[in-house]
Amino acid sequence: MHRIFIGTILLLSFATIVWAQTFGPVVLVDTSTANLTYQAGGNLAVDYQGSLGVAWTDATNNNDIISFAKSTDQGQTWQKTVVCDDPLEDPRDMRLDAALAFNPIDNPWVVWDYYIWESISEYWVQAAQSVDGGVTFENQRIIELSNFRVSKTIAIDNNSTVYIPSVDYRGLICNVLPEGDFSKRYQTVVSPLSLAPFDFPDFQTAGRDTIFIAFKADSSDHYKPKLIYFTQSIDAGSTFTEPILISGEAYQPGHYGAQSASLALDELKTIYLAWADDRTGDYDVYFSKSIDGGNTFSSSVRVNNQLEGQQFIVRISYNSSTGLCVAWVETHDLQDNDIYFARSIDGGETFSDGILICGEEHQAFYQGLGGIATDDSGNVYIAYTDNRFGKQLLFVTKATLESTNVIEHPSLLALPEKATLQQNYPNPFNAETLIRYQIPNNSYRVTLRIFDLLGRVVKTLVDQRQDGGDYQIVWDGKDKDGKDVGSGVYFCSLTVGPVLCARKIVLIR
Repeated sequence: MHRIFIGTILLLSFATIVWAQTFGPVVLVDTSTANLTYQAGGNLAVDYQGSLGVAWTDATNNNDIISFAKSTDQGQTWQKTVVCDDPLEDPRDMRLDAALAFNPIDNPWVVWDYYIWESISEYWVQAAQSVDGGVTFENQRIIELSNFRVSKTIAIDNNSTVYIPSVDYRGLICNVLPEGDFSKRYQTVVSPLSLAPFDFPDFQTAGRDTIFIAFKADSSDHYKPKLIYFTQSIDAGSTFTEPILISGEAYQPGHYGAQSASLALDELKTIYLAWADDRTGDYDVYFSKSIDGGNTFSSSVRVNNQLEGQQFIVRISYNSSTGLCVAWVETHDLQDNDIYFARSIDGGETFSDGILICGEEHQAFYQGLGGIATDDSGNVYIAYTDNRFGKQLLFVTKATLESTNVIEHPSLLALPEKATLQQNYPNPFNAETLIRYQIPNNSYRVTLRIFDLLGRVVKTLVDQRQDGGDYQIVWDGKDKDGKDVGSGVYFCSLTVGPVLCARKIVLIR
């Protein structure tokens, strides 16, 4: 039954979501750093309370500073914190590629690369954590020495275990900090050196102990262009599955291949993967997904509708209130970069036409994509840099989509009379929440269950035949054994005959 539930929900799409046509306003995050020459990066993350965070590099005349800022008002204002401003060991060294993630109690971690000028090809992967919600950062650590730039990604699971990439003579490495404890750190080889992994993998976690990784690597025979691979671990990074090839089937000799792999997950571990490759000559944005936990992926489809230019630096995000959101950079020359955005509300089966996130008055400026994030209020955030004020500075803009948590199977929407599952109230809740549902005329077998993010049944609230009518029931946040369940996201599933509906429920202890 668990597999049936997961398989069915994975086919669900969103109802009554209205597309927002414009982004704005554009907010300058910070210019308080003295002697600022430029800002780079802009990795975004949303914490469990819906606050927005961003991490980036402030480059000055004599130092590179890793910075973090947090917004509690949907990106309108920002409170900045310096993560690392230690003097560089050599003025030609650099700090770059900052990445950000929040743990389950909303404390941020920031990871970045420290480029060592004298070694030319070596980078220290460094990280710092906050224990006060981002007001201050401490416990700065050198995680590992890497042969390639690998940051721009960090993942934290529901056990607060932290996953950070590096690359050495063994291949792509996953550095694991159990419950965020550096003293317990261990490493696992994700891909063998025979695949020749390159820069910027993407790490994403799902629940507890599960991590998904997409990465760019050379082909196994080293004669084909760069390719995108996928692997996963279900034991907190202790072991990984054999990497499977996602891109690369149709490349022609002389092409460079793929780059910029980006992952997103939905509540039931549908895996969405976007990247850029030049299989047709120019770089374009492509997409694939897995509905079986990463064992197989669908054939890739092109996302962008632009016919000219090069599309690259792809970022993807998912939220049940916004659908699947993709941003990328399009360039025509070294002075003209524009950022586009597209959206899918049917699980990646189709995408909207790409739209510019900035108005025409700012198209002439060189834009660099930092990151994309979505929240439960239907907001899509994009962080980027441009030089409209004479230097590259970090901005955040947003679009607001009409939010809905209703999830229904599209083949049933045309039914004149169908079962309806209302949003529980209150949501989020602490002690108990009221669930209302309606079933059509006649008598049906009705099943109302609570599932966790792994698709496991937490509690069955209703399992009996019921006549058509309006019903309600209270869930007290306990499992089938009468024990309190932990804080987190759950799903309420209503099955009435052939009809399946689901709602997201958030419990906060």
